[in-house]
Amino acid sequence: MDDALAIFKRHLASSGSRLTPTRERLLRAVCRQRRAFGPEDIIHEARLAGDCVSRATVYRNLPHLEAAGIIGRRAGKEGWVLLRSPSRDGELICVRCGARLAVSLHPVVAAAEQVCAARGFSMTTPLSRLHGLCRHCHAAADLS
Repeated sequence: MDDALAIFKRHLASSGSRLTPTRERLLRAVCRQRRAFGPEDIIHEARLAGDCVSRATVYRNLPHLEAAGIIGRRAGKEGWVLLRSPSRDGELICVRCGARLAVSLHPVVAAAEQVCAARGFSMTTPLSRLHGLCRHCHAAADLS
């Protein structure tokens, strides 16, 4: 949460905004999400924690959270997923159910950097997540 708070604060400052107590409550609710989520999930999570976050606040701030790299849209689906702060640690994200598995992406990032360097290319977006099907959804897909 501390990393996300610092990232969000920097992003807001760079766009001429500030981190208000309401935005901080919103961020806490977002950081407690464990699966793909939508605006109503954030509102519900905030209420469970005893916080009040309006629907308008959620909708107004989702683009800020996305631009800051704290959340990202699900591949080919509605909703968002919580992202980790840019690093070499990452997640495997199921595109069907939204399940996430924390993994080390050190070998993948190192290989990507080598491929880029060999071609005079420089990666500017950190490689922190890979999308696919989790074990459960993959097995279900094989059955159908």
